[in-house]
Amino acid sequence: AQLRRALYFPALSALTHNPIIRAFGDRLKGNGKRGKVVLCAAMRKLMHIIFGVLKNQQPFDPNAGLAVS
Repeated sequence: AQLRRALYFPALSALTHNPIIRAFGDRLKGNGKRGKVVLCAAMRKLMHIIFGVLKNQQPFDPNAGLAVS
């Protein structure tokens, strides 16, 4: 619950301003997913990005080959 609470507003912001997360959310909405499902999926996507940054100890690079699928 604390992790969801911590990622709620960053996910909302990412759906608006981050081109990778925005394209991901648009694809899900196009597939008929509802708003909260899209938001939770964006939160999960952010967690994967955060984990990758921490694991590799490299700054986030949106052109580094993230698969937007």
